[in-house]
Amino acid sequence: MWLLYSCLAALFTGLVSIFGKLGIHKTDSTVGTAILSTVAFGFSFMMAAIVGSLPTILRIDGRSLFFMILTGIATGSALLFYYRALREGVVNQVVAIDKISIVLTLLMSFFILNEPLYTTKVIGMGLITIGTILMVQWENGSLADLEEDRGAGADDSKKE
Repeated sequence: MWLLYSCLAALFTGLVSIFGKLGIHKTDSTVGTAILSTVAFGFSFMMAAIVGSLPTILRIDGRSLFFMILTGIATGSALLFYYRALREGVVNQVVAIDKISIVLTLLMSFFILNEPLYTTKVIGMGLITIGTILMVQWENGSLADLEEDRGAGADDSKKE
């Protein structure tokens, strides 16, 4: 079942990017993140109640709770930066750069959790990195040119 859940997570993550870009267009990215987080909070508790696992909240040990809180802080931070990038950038480039988190997660799991990092994974990480670089490239330009072009229109919504 984990494979099905992973595929569904990928599908919904794709929808987050598209819906996020459409919704954040004329909205402050911090306010957009607050709305998203509030909806996700309510939806999560609703699902926990529906499946009957809500009472287990009282049995969470201190260490688990600590790391869940850290996860919440990391998620909130990621969403704040992600929504700001979506507001100012091009979706297909923002998403490509965001997915470099796969490589970073594998490296952190190796160094922090002592998970194995086999040659095939290292090759895959290299390919993901190369693919990311290729996906953020554009014709006849550089990163500096892109930043200038995107930066010029980044605050258009504040003029309205």
